[in-house]
Amino acid sequence: MAYAIVEVDGDGDKFYLNHSCMSSLSFGSEDMAWTTNDKEKADLMLFKVEKKRGGADSEYDIEEIW
Repeated sequence: MAYAIVEVDGDGDKFYLNHSCMSSLSFGSEDMAWTTNDKEKADLMLFKVEKKRGGADSEYDIEEIW
């Protein structure tokens, strides 16, 4: 099982934290998703994303994928 950080925008569209753009915390398609097998690491990454990108336009969460 792997964990990914997802962004759900106001329209309900889902995007995944992009592993190749970690410095900007960009989101994109599932095939480019940053993943980890460590739930604690995923929790820490979610905290980092919410701190840097948090706002009213999107919601962030952890999703189990693959």
